[in-house]
Amino acid sequence: MCSKRSSLFAVITVLIVLFCASCIQAAPLEIVSYKEGCKESKINNGLKCAREFDRLWKNEKTIHCPLQIIICMMRFHIQDYDTLKGRVDFMRK
Repeated sequence: MCSKRSSLFAVITVLIVLFCASCIQAAPLEIVSYKEGCKESKINNGLKCAREFDRLWKNEKTIHCPLQIIICMMRFHIQDYDTLKGRVDFMRK
């Protein structure tokens, strides 16, 4: 029983590591340019971040690397995803 748990834990750990590695390798240059895009203006930071998020979502890059969303949220001090999503929805109206 103990060996089954440890092997299951090992498999899950390997899968998590592989997923994280693929995320990091997926778009290192895109992340750098994404940071630069977020730095352009500090006026209405939340809306700027929402625009960037919306652009990435349309390009479906967020599916491959959600790290880009987190970078923008941290950059503009947005505490939760729902706030960002609300701003994107407001912007689309």
